[in-house]
Amino acid sequence: MTAADGHVGVKDGRPLAGVRVLEFGHFVAGPFAGTLLSDLGADVVKIEPLTGDALRGENAAPFMSANRGKRAIALDIKADGGAGIVEAATQWADVVTHNFRPGVDKRLGIDAATLRARKPGIVVVQSTAYGPDGPKAALPGFDTLLQGLAGHFVQAGGDETRPLAYRFSHVDYASGMMGALGVVSALYAGRRGGTAPSVNVSLMNTAVFMLSQLVREADGQFHGLPTLSEDRTGFSPAESLYRAADGWLAVAALGEPAGRRLAEALDLPRVAELPTSQWGEREKQEIGEAISRQTVQAAVGSLRQSGVWAEPVQTEPVPALMSDEGMVAAGTAFVVGSADGAVQRSQPGRIASFRRLSNQLTAADAHVPELGEHTREFLAELGYGPADIDDLVARGVVR
Repeated sequence: MTAADGHVGVKDGRPLAGVRVLEFGHFVAGPFAGTLLSDLGADVVKIEPLTGDALRGENAAPFMSANRGKRAIALDIKADGGAGIVEAATQWADVVTHNFRPGVDKRLGIDAATLRARKPGIVVVQSTAYGPDGPKAALPGFDTLLQGLAGHFVQAGGDETRPLAYRFSHVDYASGMMGALGVVSALYAGRRGGTAPSVNVSLMNTAVFMLSQLVREADGQFHGLPTLSEDRTGFSPAESLYRAADGWLAVAALGEPAGRRLAEALDLPRVAELPTSQWGEREKQEIGEAISRQTVQAAVGSLRQSGVWAEPVQTEPVPALMSDEGMVAAGTAFVVGSADGAVQRSQPGRIASFRRLSNQLTAADAHVPELGEHTREFLAELGYGPADIDDLVARGVVR
């Protein structure tokens, strides 16, 4: 197969070019790992049931974010002939990923032991809710449940300790990052001459890992995670959100020198004389009143000029970031245009960029596959002839 073939599986000279990934993921945590691997150059083929991933359809946004840049086939693994396709695809793949619960993978024939019996050295990544072992191993789990169990909602609740739900599924996406890192590590281990290890990623591990600031001392006391203020605008007057005359801005004056610069920039001599560790509600109110008399642009400009870190709080962050020329130039966002130059879509860019590679992603990277879009193409690559594929379609094994 050559670059002239032009399908999404063909990549440029990115770090994982030539690596083949077979993905049985659904929802977000498992599939997002595949998207990151695709961004790094891997050819990722997503295998879905005939009804499609559960996030297709009405929940298009999370599906798109976790599945762009892949090829997709629709397959009934349990149907007559389905297991044979999986076995052939396993021989094609360097990596197999899935986020089925322990036991389900074995019934489907895609557990590590079965796959390695077919192809020794293949990298197998399993993403679960609570890990592969233990009393909760067989339970399903979702981002909201794990954020609650790990205490993320309480940590977001402020001094009142009332839980506060956070709308972004950061445990899911962070787990996807951990899965992609596991794949890269396993591939590296294998290419150094060792045995490529199986990789296990769990939402629970990720959720707890994200509490890494939390430390328990021998006497049972916990410390490390600062508590949000009662109004949930920040951790202290020096690191907080403030309302200006026409919007909000974020301020981070970390350390005593930065705290003094913040107070001096706002012409608050009494506050400037106090160590930031002694700042309380009175100081926060004075800082807030001084900022409220300025526009966001003026406040951010003067604070930056004084050496204080400040940024406007975007009221429409996604459109603003995705269309920001600086973000596009840095590869943080990328824009895919049609042949006539009209913008079709702006999306988040790669999680990492490389000096010798362009930061810009391509139209193929932005493409979100339709259900079964690449079924015939991929089966042909596995050696199935046109008549064989027609028969599989007619019998409802693939679509």
